[in-house]
Amino acid sequence: MKTEKILLIEDNREWTRGFKRILDIIGEPRELIRQDYSGFKEQFQSAQDFDDISFCLVDLELGPASRPDINDYLGLEVVLPIIRNLAPWIPTACLSRHITGDANIVGRLSVSDFDGIYPKETIAQVEVDILRTSPTFNYEKWNGILENLTLRRNSSVTGLPVHFMKQKLKAAQEIRLVKGKSIETELAKMGGDEILKEALALMNFGGKKIAVDEIELGFSGICTCKVSIFEKEAPGLERPCWLLKWGRPIRKVAEEARAHRRILRQGLDREIIVPQYHQHSISWRGFGFMAYWFERDSITALKLLETEDLRKFSKHFEKLAKSLYALAEGSPISAAEELKRWWGINAEKENCFSKMDLNKTLEVTYSMLHGDFHLRNILITKAERPTLIDFAKSDVGPVVVDLAKLFMDILLFIRPESISREIFTWNGLDKTPLATLKEKAAPFLSSSNDDYFFEVAMRAYALKYLGYRDIEESAKTALKMALEI
Repeated sequence: MKTEKILLIEDNREWTRGFKRILDIIGEPRELIRQDYSGFKEQFQSAQDFDDISFCLVDLELGPASRPDINDYLGLEVVLPIIRNLAPWIPTACLSRHITGDANIVGRLSVSDFDGIYPKETIAQVEVDILRTSPTFNYEKWNGILENLTLRRNSSVTGLPVHFMKQKLKAAQEIRLVKGKSIETELAKMGGDEILKEALALMNFGGKKIAVDEIELGFSGICTCKVSIFEKEAPGLERPCWLLKWGRPIRKVAEEARAHRRILRQGLDREIIVPQYHQHSISWRGFGFMAYWFERDSITALKLLETEDLRKFSKHFEKLAKSLYALAEGSPISAAEELKRWWGINAEKENCFSKMDLNKTLEVTYSMLHGDFHLRNILITKAERPTLIDFAKSDVGPVVVDLAKLFMDILLFIRPESISREIFTWNGLDKTPLATLKEKAAPFLSSSNDDYFFEVAMRAYALKYLGYRDIEESAKTALKMALEI
């Protein structure tokens, strides 16, 4: 896990050194990194560039209207829009040596998206070889500044007033957290129960008792668990369940929340369920939190296949396919470009693609895709209805991208003994337990090169799965042999 950082946008290196010394003295655990204005755009071009940033502090030189020569609005007009566009979850404050009561300046800042505005003198005055620390500045005050910034950022995202969120934080102390054994380790890594209790309270989950259990750690490092809310301690008053997801980087949770809202707006055939998304996704103490409505007694497709055969699961798969790929149609693609787009793979550098011509144009079946179509993202309700979660990677693309992901997931987690060279080709699946699923999938593939690109997709996923830590070594060895690498 990367070290959390505080990003300071500041041209004055001397002030930065002094500020860093002060933070070291008061015991701030995060690393302070400085970035000047001239290099900011180059350094921060995607959301991923902000993954280990917990807070942003942006210097503005603001003076009175009578001194326009010392006014500098780059932090407001350039830096802040980039942060809000790429990483809207990051609490961001304005720091200035010249905050005055000038109406023009106050007017511009008051409608800005800064989560706080602080005079630099609140912290320290730094001159050449002289460091004057504000006598009232200490770790408690600093922590209060950071907490206020975080609450204001969450208020902007959720619409909940800051004073309401502060009340919820106090109420969090009264929550009794009931935990399954599997969750203890992750909570310990997170810093204990308090952060989770506070996050649940800030998401506006009511209840005196909250049960958290059945944790699963996904490939991306995001934890998934079932949360049951109890209004009172007495049995029989349990409220509906939620599927809670949390982790870092916050970007991954935020992207999933955005994607889920987009899918709900777009709408899908009601043969499948897209669960209600909890409106208050938040970032708190370095972690992102979000939740889905979870129908009680639902299980993942992974759990289902541990006790049921593929023939039963294939009926659920057929419902999902009918909904997802209802509007599928042919489209020309470049296999090499699709490899980079979906898997980040340069085919020329991977031996397992050496015998395939990936530069020719292929006609494949194109559709709206789930994008991360594996067994943990498919839930089966008690009423035998399939439910999909986690649309963070959803996009339009070749249907076989989804199919290959699901097939590879089943082979590695359910039928690793079936891994052989045959799994990479569409016709080769007839010799594997996946033949039933292939039969259900066939009607949704109508283009001439679907079978060719299916092999490309299966080989690409095989390479990706080789890097996953929860795959058995014996299964990885079998994959390498099948790939001839």
